[in-house]
Amino acid sequence: MTNAEQRKKQVESFIDTDAKKISWSGELKEDCGKLIIHTFNPDEVFQGIYRPFCKQNYYYNKDLNNRLYQMPKIFPNQNVENLAICVTGVGVVKDFSALIVNTIPDLCIQGAATAGQCFPLYTYEKQSDLGELFAINNTEKYTKKENIPNTILKDFQKKYQDKTINKEDIFYYIYGVLHFPEYKQRFAADLKKMLPHIPYTKDFWKFSKAGKELAYWHLNYETIELYELEEFKKDLFLNDEDYRVEKMTFGKNKNGIDKTIIIYNSKLT
Repeated sequence: MTNAEQRKKQVESFIDTDAKKISWSGELKEDCGKLIIHTFNPDEVFQGIYRPFCKQNYYYNKDLNNRLYQMPKIFPNQNVENLAICVTGVGVVKDFSALIVNTIPDLCIQGAATAGQCFPLYTYEKQSDLGELFAINNTEKYTKKENIPNTILKDFQKKYQDKTINKEDIFYYIYGVLHFPEYKQRFAADLKKMLPHIPYTKDFWKFSKAGKELAYWHLNYETIELYELEEFKKDLFLNDEDYRVEKMTFGKNKNGIDKTIIIYNSKLT
């Protein structure tokens, strides 16, 4: 048995594999075997989005978070501003969907096994890794770069004969198209097999303005005035514990799923 194999065996016999305490990745086990110490840094606790409209604290640390992928280039820290459109992954079972975020999303933000992909408005590079070339704005130690190339901007301006169109307008146009029911229905088969392709529509501004307004509500849903509901708590004999969410699902009728009904838990529908 090699030293590495022996060390691995010792680690496996030593660690507590209770996932509620810590989820041991292969890299973390190797660090344990090498007696590498990781220190918790409260400044690396971010607010991310676990599922649509469901925020959750997230420890943004490459040592204790196994796979950060390209997130450090999209949301390098909490002080930079960015937007990203998250779409369901290729080949997943669930229907295609898109959601805009302004903070770190979970890999499967649209649901389990969706393995999504994000398309940001900007990307950030550390200035130590990238010089000032092509930079449009410096934010602390990062250089912000526009993610939509100038060639795409020129194509849209030429197509619609409108020089006032800018890259942010195109970003919201894309979001509007991705939510258009006819688009999702017509290209449903393609969206299962590949990432979305964005067509030109007859009216650019109609989709861009709709996408921008939709993005506003998807990002600022917590600021919306609550809809007043009349509760019959005494008649239902409910206490505070009865309002705990178990797993919200749509109801069913004779034709299948009924999206006018939401089952909150076993006591509330």
